[in-house]
Amino acid sequence: MNKNRLLIAICFAIGFLIIYYICISALNNFNFIYPSFLSVNNDEIQYYAITKTLTNSSGTFIIENNTDDTWMEGKRYLEKNINGIWYRFIPKQQEITLLAQFYIHPKSKFEIFENFEFKYGKLTKGKYRIINETIKKHDERREEKKPTAAYFEIK
Repeated sequence: MNKNRLLIAICFAIGFLIIYYICISALNNFNFIYPSFLSVNNDEIQYYAITKTLTNSSGTFIIENNTDDTWMEGKRYLEKNINGIWYRFIPKQQEITLLAQFYIHPKSKFEIFENFEFKYGKLTKGKYRIINETIKKHDERREEKKPTAAYFEIK
């Protein structure tokens, strides 16, 4: 009787490890780092995709400042929605960081070209968002960050 229980426990543990390995392998194939629970609701700085430019390799996005303040473009992160949870990608290639940041002047907008294939590899079908941490400097010591997101779909 004890041998049967031990055998069942071993089979259960092996089954659990196999399922765990399959799940982790699937996530690693997409280069995800962790789930992202960031809530993005920003009407002041809008970020959106130019739909006709989107491919699984690249896309052009617009960031628009609807405020009377000057903001700076911040770090950008790509995330994919899987079963209702956003997962952040790990870049395969890091962008070259420029010393100058892009300024988003009041009541203006500009285009950002994003090369997905270079940074992450070709995207698979699904729903994505790019998070941009826009920054407003109050002075040399104080800054305000407001995340904004461009949502898009690769079909």
